[in-house]
Amino acid sequence: MELTPDFSISINGQSNFPKDRVISIRTTDQVGFVSDSCEIELDDFDNALQFPNTEAKVTISLGYQ
Repeated sequence: MELTPDFSISINGQSNFPKDRVISIRTTDQVGFVSDSCEIELDDFDNALQFPNTEAKVTISLGYQ
């Protein structure tokens, strides 16, 4: 059985984020009361991406198909 990595990204409950623009996703799991972090690298070759404001709720789900 082969597991294929998969992910989804939603911004303010909208889950139509273009997966083909994602180059990489890097997560860091911190210890204790320090916040975890996530870095998403995107390909904006045509300047068409609209970035959310700093108050936006971004939800990232990582897993396998």
